[in-house]
Amino acid sequence: MELNKIILRQSLKEDIYAVAQIKVEGWKSAYQEIIEKSFLDKMSIDEEEKKIYNKYNLKDIYVAEYNKEIIGFCRIFESEKSIVENLDVRCWLKELYIKPNLKGCGIGGKLFEFIKDIYKNKGYSKLYLGCFRKNYLSRRFYEKHNGQKHGYGKLSIDNIDYETVTYLFDL
Repeated sequence: MELNKIILRQSLKEDIYAVAQIKVEGWKSAYQEIIEKSFLDKMSIDEEEKKIYNKYNLKDIYVAEYNKEIIGFCRIFESEKSIVENLDVRCWLKELYIKPNLKGCGIGGKLFEFIKDIYKNKGYSKLYLGCFRKNYLSRRFYEKHNGQKHGYGKLSIDNIDYETVTYLFDL
């Protein structure tokens, strides 16, 4: 894959099915040793697509496109006030997923740096994100991109608490 031929852009309505598919496949691939199998088994692309349309603003989703195919996406969030206590952190990377068969090709890094540049150009100084504590592959990725561990927390899914770790990035 030629990284210089990847187009990074805001999502369009017609991208959302592909975004939902990448998320569901990503969860089922990356989290099989982390999240309860029963939850992963009931994930559906159609339900995820509806959730994206109903809960998220499409302008907050960016996609990586290669040869007219969506191969990755991320979802961001901006806040008027800080999302981290005692720090001025008002931007958050909520999700970053690449097609499972394309992980390790540099797509995630390219998309992540693109998002960091967007926030930097808007005048933000720090970026926040969280991931599952046992998601060692993603943690290595974020640490490779100069993420500093900020803290630990929990995310409840189907009444089960999963440990998380948060990172801060200088922009």
